[in-house]
Amino acid sequence: MNRQGACPLDCSGHGQCLRSGRCRCEERWKGPGCSEPICPANCSHHGYCDIADRKCNCARGHTGIDCSIEATRGHWESMGKVSSDGQASHSAVVVGQYMWTVGGYTFNEVLLNLTR
Repeated sequence: MNRQGACPLDCSGHGQCLRSGRCRCEERWKGPGCSEPICPANCSHHGYCDIADRKCNCARGHTGIDCSIEATRGHWESMGKVSSDGQASHSAVVVGQYMWTVGGYTFNEVLLNLTR
């Protein structure tokens, strides 16, 4: 056992402090200081905690690290007012209710525009 305080967060009461100064976390905890549950928020009661894979396995219709995101539709309900040609190799980010795409290629040219 290492001296008190040598491990991050003293392993948060969820692990053992090793001589190397690292924590060996209990099976349901992770992180340098064993402060992160492997299944946050008990998978939001929309899935189960898979100890072997160390993550939430979400029930159908939910997604996310804690199964808190509803994913009931596998398609876009509507297109915005701006329609874009098909794109490949672009980047995308979801902000609020919108998905923004930037860059990439159409089948004829390189794109440098931002589309919502």
